[in-house]
Amino acid sequence: MKVMLKELQEAVPVFNKLLTKQIDFKTAYRLNKILKQVETDLKMIEDTRMEMIKKHKGVLKGNRFDFPEGAEVKLSDEFKEFLNTETEIPASQIPQEIMSKFEISASEVGLISKFIEEEVVEAVKK
Repeated sequence: MKVMLKELQEAVPVFNKLLTKQIDFKTAYRLNKILKQVETDLKMIEDTRMEMIKKHKGVLKGNRFDFPEGAEVKLSDEFKEFLNTETEIPASQIPQEIMSKFEISASEVGLISKFIEEEVVEAVKK
């Protein structure tokens, strides 16, 4: 499945929400197996972000980074460009039968829609 890194990053809060729900073992195992494959790319995004912060001489002060003048804008532009990179996730999409066990908002569905199988409608020949 191909997704933009930005889409992957935006889906994280919804995935985290799904992983905290009490569901049957088979569904939990299957969902967890799919999401474990996504974690590698999420770690790569965070590692790259930290490398970019170092490159732009970010200094941690309290709970945020301070940058030399103009560096924060350059970092932001560079990171946005990086997040527009397409990646291949070696996982199949999440089957709708799994997703039907959760209650999530329409906006949350929008954030993870690329990760959910589209409904398959079979034509019935008469």
